[in-house]
Amino acid sequence: MKKFIFMLLIVILSSMMLSVDATPNIHFSKYDPSYTIKAGNSTPSQAWALYLDEELRESGKNIGKDILIGNFYDNSKIREIWGKTNLPPESSKGFNILQINGYTVITGNESTLPELTRLFDGEYNLNSPTFFMFLTISIFTFLFFLYLLRKAPYARSLYFLSVLTLTLWVINGYSEFGFEDGFFKGIFYEALKLNFNTFSREPLSYPIFIWGKAFGFTLFSMHLLHFYLLFLIISLMFYLAPKHSRELGFLIFGLTFALPIFRTHMKILSGDVFILLLFELLLVIGTNFSFAPNKALALFEVGTFGALTSISILLMPASFIIPVSFITVYPKRFKRNYIYLLSVLILYAFLSAFFKVDIRGYFISRTDFVALKNVARESIVQFALFAYSCMELKKKRIIGQTWFVGVASLLYMATFIFMKVSELPLFLLLSTFAIRLTQKASQT
Repeated sequence: MKKFIFMLLIVILSSMMLSVDATPNIHFSKYDPSYTIKAGNSTPSQAWALYLDEELRESGKNIGKDILIGNFYDNSKIREIWGKTNLPPESSKGFNILQINGYTVITGNESTLPELTRLFDGEYNLNSPTFFMFLTISIFTFLFFLYLLRKAPYARSLYFLSVLTLTLWVINGYSEFGFEDGFFKGIFYEALKLNFNTFSREPLSYPIFIWGKAFGFTLFSMHLLHFYLLFLIISLMFYLAPKHSRELGFLIFGLTFALPIFRTHMKILSGDVFILLLFELLLVIGTNFSFAPNKALALFEVGTFGALTSISILLMPASFIIPVSFITVYPKRFKRNYIYLLSVLILYAFLSAFFKVDIRGYFISRTDFVALKNVARESIVQFALFAYSCMELKKKRIIGQTWFVGVASLLYMATFIFMKVSELPLFLLLSTFAIRLTQKASQT
């Protein structure tokens, strides 16, 4: 656990060291002198000009030598030649690709310029440095998790099998993977704006920005990010299993990904995938807490746990079940619990003030029961395992880490019944609790 948190801290600090480029306007390509791009003086025009430049560099597509992007109102060059089109200036706010006097003119505004991504759909260069970098970081991540599982040979073999299964799933069904509606108008656009020394009120734009600085702001890069997130989600499942039975992580993986609705959600890159990964990381820390007697180490663990909890609550308010479950299961560690709660409250107050989160819009009452029916139908195996385990356990008490997952499952299920929250963490909780209960029952 200590090594895992230490490596996580190194990754976070390394990511924070990536600098922000200030590019007030783009008049040329910073990659290829064979074409020039002149953007308008608005943030949307400059942001999407940066995107266009990165895509042209990555794909090698030729759309013209002199490229203008923006609209009649923010790009002086477009305004100068717009009369040749015989169109009203207002029409330049819509997405168009025009050839005017030897210029390739891409028009649009903040709402319509994201449609530019359709021009590069399917443009994937597997011989690019970006793909090589992705393979490198994926291999190192894989070897890192293999190293952490070095004392569990069965777990190592099953982890390899899990990663292989994911790889085959992606390769055979890559055409089914995509992006959430509004992804490019929202999170991705906010990440693009960070290149121009602006602040974003969208928390998830920051990890997108960090990834983009390393791998490029392209569709291909976003697909690679999607696959890497899935890789991390599967890898962490082995740390939801009991410490001396890490191989049960394979069952958690199988039980969770066997659900059609879960796989459907996982095929779409959205905020829910990021939130699930962060929520899973909280469960991993909560079920692998060392309770070290060393005060400095204990403070570090609690501080890290508190920081990640506050971020998770900011993104998904239902994550409040984690501190409630943790304190309920470990009530005697009152000093540590006070520090944990205090750190969560302070950091959450700071983050909510920075991102201007409106607490009133946090919870939306559920008005239909379609999602409840889907969860009940898809989780039949998990509930069957609960019934079997309860019959085997009889009157024996469930305590510690397994009960921490159990309390979190019950609380999230209660929240899910009354509020519109993502079902993905619930599927993960139910699968983890079912496997842990089955393991406890087999030991009686």
